[in-house]
Amino acid sequence: MGIAYHPLFMNMGVVLKFSASAWKEFQNRWSIKYEKDILISDVLEDLNSKNYSVRLSRIDFTADYFNYPMTVNTLYEEMNGPNPQAVLVDSRMRESISKRSAIITDGRINTFYLGSRKANVDSFMRVYNKKDEQLNSFGKYYNIAIDSDSWIRFEVVFRGKYAHQLTDMVKSCKDSKQLSSLISDKITEKFQFWNIDKTKPLDITNDLLELVNQKFPKLSKISPRDNDLARSVSYLRNGSGLYPVFYKIEQLWGYDSLEKFFIKIEQDYLQGYSPNEDTLMWLKKHANQMKNVSVEDLFLVQYKKEDD
Repeated sequence: MGIAYHPLFMNMGVVLKFSASAWKEFQNRWSIKYEKDILISDVLEDLNSKNYSVRLSRIDFTADYFNYPMTVNTLYEEMNGPNPQAVLVDSRMRESISKRSAIITDGRINTFYLGSRKANVDSFMRVYNKKDEQLNSFGKYYNIAIDSDSWIRFEVVFRGKYAHQLTDMVKSCKDSKQLSSLISDKITEKFQFWNIDKTKPLDITNDLLELVNQKFPKLSKISPRDNDLARSVSYLRNGSGLYPVFYKIEQLWGYDSLEKFFIKIEQDYLQGYSPNEDTLMWLKKHANQMKNVSVEDLFLVQYKKEDD
């Protein structure tokens, strides 16, 4: 555990950091002293103040697989071998083109990474043999490792914008069951393992999906401060009067007429619209960034009317 701040630049804020083992020790000591459990949501709530804001800058979610009929090596080879048997997708069934790297020890893969670990990347996954790690280092959970036939850990790191968005979601989890649901939801939002023809998830993914018992907002890379496309879409939906026009047409002439209106709008756009210089400049500036998001992500930002 560590606490840090910059004495010359106080507006940078205060950093509170827990390693996984430090957080576990903190929970244990809290339980002994106060005779009740504590969750990360409790800490975030306790830190609330009208004088400052609190948000996560990084949070790691893990899933442990005990005694599953697989190894880290076979999972990696099933995705990357000469005859792939599995594919990595996200929750929208889009195949992942994330960077993949592996650590080979004695001819076998005991650790691999999905996604880049560079500082500007908002998420990546580490898959490793937790049993071997504990046995080789005589770790804190050595006895658990000894008693397990196998122990594989999925560890997903969320940083930056993703961690910021997760702050309120974590705060909403008032018990360990809700937190497990959130962890499972966010791991499978970014990383799912399916058979090669994408007709069935592997057990390691299916078992996580079954733990999700409530809906959480999707994570988005879009920041209204970086571009205005998401805000424009949100404004069209919530502030422009467009949806009331749809409703009036439907109520006056029926849904078939509303569909005809959509077609007329599409025809009007295709036949009569020409982008101006501002639009072309916007595309030049944001095209590379927007390749990292989908059309669905544009619906995740809510328009807020500015005060007069």
